[in-house]
Amino acid sequence: KYLDISDDRKKQRIYLKECALKSASFKESLADIINDMIETLVKERFELPGFSTLDGVSQDTCANGSLHFKNRLQPMLHMGCSFFS
Repeated sequence: KYLDISDDRKKQRIYLKECALKSASFKESLADIINDMIETLVKERFELPGFSTLDGVSQDTCANGSLHFKNRLQPMLHMGCSFFS
């Protein structure tokens, strides 16, 4: 507690997911998303989790983000919209 580092796992997980979702909206690389999560946890003074936790959250977020993006694009593609015209 000397450095006022929080070990609240529930709050940490919430911050991780929020940061990963935000980061995944404009970054594609898992490494970039993980770096953003680490930066956020350090700024918010959380104890850093293991790499497997960071990796798992970033992969889940990217999978969900890709699915969300695909679901938003699919109707436009069926209507014959073109992004290049």
